[in-house]
Amino acid sequence: MHKHRFGIVGVPTVLLFHNGRPAAKFNSTEYTLEQFARFITKFTNWKPEKKMFVTSADFGGPVPSVPLKEADKWLFIAWLVVIICSLYGFTKTRYWYWFVESAKNTWREAEAAEVNHEHND
Repeated sequence: MHKHRFGIVGVPTVLLFHNGRPAAKFNSTEYTLEQFARFITKFTNWKPEKKMFVTSADFGGPVPSVPLKEADKWLFIAWLVVIICSLYGFTKTRYWYWFVESAKNTWREAEAAEVNHEHND
C-alpha cells in the first residue's frame, strides 16, 4: 500500500479507520501527548485513564535499538521445514526415480563385476 493513498505526506501520521475506511487523520504540526490524547478523545470518546507523561524509557521502544547476537531458533526450524518439504517434493519427481534407478543399476553392475571377478581367479 502506498503512503499517498490516504494522503500521508509526513511522518508521524495516525489514521483512524471505521468500517475499513479512513475516518480521521492526526497530522498536526504540534506533536505532543496532550494533542494526541485530544485527537483520540474527540473521535473515539476514549479518555485517558490517568495523567500522561513520557519517560526516557519510552523512547527505546519495545524492540531493542542495538542488534543482539543470538541464534534464532525459529528461523532454523523454518529452514529445516522448508528443506524437508523440498526433499519430500523432490522424491515425487521423475528425476528422483531416475536417480534411484541409476543407483540400483550401478549397484547391480558392481555386484556382477565382483561375481565375475571371483570366478576369473
